[in-house]
Amino acid sequence: MSFEPALLVAKLIFIPYVCKEFLCKFGIYIVFWLILNMFTIQTKIELKEGNPEAFREVFRLLYPRLKGYCGLFITNKNEVEDIIQESFLVLWEQRRAIDEYRRIESFLFVIVRNRCLN
Repeated sequence: MSFEPALLVAKLIFIPYVCKEFLCKFGIYIVFWLILNMFTIQTKIELKEGNPEAFREVFRLLYPRLKGYCGLFITNKNEVEDIIQESFLVLWEQRRAIDEYRRIESFLFVIVRNRCLN
């Protein structure tokens, strides 16, 4: 087996450079993908079964985003809080109908939007 030091050095220099360029160009998309897919199937299954810890996790991660989204439609902070709480209540009441292969985020954002527009 032959050992090419020049080739090894070229790979050690080139590979991190390519990875750095890749992350600079596509890193933001990776972050968005991770945000969009923040809940695992296991979390959704546990929520569907009524696990309060799973519900807390969903609430903790989505509450700030929903509050900001609702704030685009309504300026009254108390009304925003009420709409978000009602939306999470709907999620809890309809948790048995959750499809673990669909996004909880979409479900909640639609509920919030509809409540804001009514």
